[in-house]
Amino acid sequence: MALVMPCALLFKPLPVSSSQPQRCDNSLASQLKSLINVDIWKRRKYVIWALVVPLALFGYFVPYVHMVKFVEIKFPESDGKLLVMCIGITSGVGRLIFGKIADIPRVNRIFLQQISFLSIGLLTMLLTVTNSFALLVVIALCMGIFDGCFISLLGPIAFEICGHKGATQAIGFLLGFCSIPLTLGPPIAGL
Repeated sequence: MALVMPCALLFKPLPVSSSQPQRCDNSLASQLKSLINVDIWKRRKYVIWALVVPLALFGYFVPYVHMVKFVEIKFPESDGKLLVMCIGITSGVGRLIFGKIADIPRVNRIFLQQISFLSIGLLTMLLTVTNSFALLVVIALCMGIFDGCFISLLGPIAFEICGHKGATQAIGFLLGFCSIPLTLGPPIAGL
């Protein structure tokens, strides 16, 4: 995940062909400006989104990392890997469902993503208090659906906030910022 940010910095859009000759400015500042779209950082809505999403993702990978060990301790006769597989399968289904829902013009994509974050958080907390492995499977299936919602809305929200010119770098910076809490969350939760 930590490699996402340097990869985002390497992205350079294709030059737009023009019939008029353009002045070449080889200064370091102009080269950096051609690599990094600074216009996205002038959009208040993007700045808020790019700072809040990583905060919300602090506990995102915690279930993925600790779920199998949790099942080994609490339900020794059950296979915790099944729960991770359930999340993965229903995440794919959730991406398809919420991708279609997000295409509806009246749907507020940011609000939909907030609902998915809230749902994932509540379901993660429920994982620790359940006394039934069958209920754990149901919770994992639901977590996957909302995980698919979160993932499928990253692109549409970036396009909505930053337009088609800024969306690629908007997603790249967001994922780069997200790499920090995604990496630190599970070890801190483990402690």
